[in-house]
Amino acid sequence: MIRTVLPALLAALCAGCLAIKTEHEVKPIKISMDVNLKVDKALDDTIESDQKKPPAHFAEIKAMVESGKVGFDRNGSLAPRLELTQEESDILEEATAARTTRLSEIAKETGSTLSAVRKSHGEKMLARMPAGTWFQDESGAWVQKK
Repeated sequence: MIRTVLPALLAALCAGCLAIKTEHEVKPIKISMDVNLKVDKALDDTIESDQKKPPAHFAEIKAMVESGKVGFDRNGSLAPRLELTQEESDILEEATAARTTRLSEIAKETGSTLSAVRKSHGEKMLARMPAGTWFQDESGAWVQKK
């Protein structure tokens, strides 16, 4: 009987002293919202705002675009295509600076880069521009939208 009880008693005593050490690592959960969605929304809001309240010199810029003197570069920014007068160059420079400032703000607000915002802006402008508008294709060549 001692042979049966003694091992059971020893097993019970050892089990009570047995400690199991477990290790677990707490990792932070990383949730990232797609920055492109934020950029798209901000660009849509800016374009809609420009349609409701056109920027300075809108009529002059529209005339330059319609005449083909100015087109849109691959970033959706206005760019001279033909020779401009000094006044036209000044208007274009002012409009480009204002647009760059706004795109920089969007990049900062959304945590994106200016180059990514410019690329999205270019894609949006290409989709919205009417047929006949001049723009630069991926190679940098000037083509008219069909």
